[in-house]
Amino acid sequence: MNNLEELQQLLIEGQKLSMQGAYQRRAPAKKAIPYLLKARTGLKLYVEHEPNQALAWHLLSQVEEYLLNYNAAIFSLQKALELGGRNRKDLKRLAMLKEYGGQWQELNMSPEKLESLDVYLKNKIEFFGCDHTLTYTKE
Repeated sequence: MNNLEELQQLLIEGQKLSMQGAYQRRAPAKKAIPYLLKARTGLKLYVEHEPNQALAWHLLSQVEEYLLNYNAAIFSLQKALELGGRNRKDLKRLAMLKEYGGQWQELNMSPEKLESLDVYLKNKIEFFGCDHTLTYTKE
């Protein structure tokens, strides 16, 4: 699959299934991951063969963002901006990516660890109830 339109459609399908909002990303829904990974693999191959294609870099940035790989998303968006010119929307998105990437680093938790914490807390609260403290989180 090396057609850019096909890769874009794959990304769109993954975005729809991801259950992520426009802001404050969280780990994508499990059903979206195969689409996003396939789109990322295809886009990486595409930019390897067509390194001057701004749209491909832009799409790669989006898929990396959906997978919470902020450093890769920033790199790809910067590459797209170099090749395709700068517009206000993309510059704003670049600033947002840098901010979110910094927030993940401050947490010092990978998206996978954060997902595990979420599952753990839901189970604890379901079984023992919520005492409105950080006791379970600290455990």
